[in-house]
Amino acid sequence: MTIGMTIKPINIHVSESAQKRVQEMLDENKNSDDAKSHLRIYISGKNCDGFEYGVSFDDPGKTDVLTESKCPCPIIVDGPSKVFFYDCEIDWVDDERGQGFLVHNPQQKKFRGKFYKRQAWLDYFTDDEPSTTQSSN
Repeated sequence: MTIGMTIKPINIHVSESAQKRVQEMLDENKNSDDAKSHLRIYISGKNCDGFEYGVSFDDPGKTDVLTESKCPCPIIVDGPSKVFFYDCEIDWVDDERGQGFLVHNPQQKKFRGKFYKRQAWLDYFTDDEPSTTQSSN
């Protein structure tokens, strides 16, 4: 790490309904042989409106980063994607849209655009990661 570089903590906000559902799911699977110990949020795709997110239970891997959150279990993201999860919100919905976890990223508008490349996402979104490309801004 470079001296003077600040590392922004990855805060994930978890609604009360999501916390309750996570606890229910943990309780349902606690005696299972393949029970996972962490909640993982990840980028499952990208379209013109921004990222699509996924939520699953998983065990941490070598490049995973533990987030700061109020949740019944630790939340992890993979290291290379961490900058895209700052201040995300996880909610549990059960309405006309369906049933499941909903991830809202208040920074989502920064990631819109069909040809927005990954390095450009990094350069645009974070100032705590060294840039390897030059910007024309």
